[in-house]
Amino acid sequence: MIRDLRAFLEILRREDSLLEVSTPVDPDLEIAEIHRRVIAQGGPALLFTNVKGSS
Repeated sequence: MIRDLRAFLEILRREDSLLEVSTPVDPDLEIAEIHRRVIAQGGPALLFTNVKGSS
């Protein structure tokens, strides 16, 4: 059983099913478009680590 988000992300990493995006991205439309394109191609889960305007 998965206890929390950190545990879930670790499982995805181990299974090579997580792509961490460190490039700065705009939260309004850019994240949604990147996600749409990756998922349409059957890509991995995405974790955006550098969202403009967030800390």
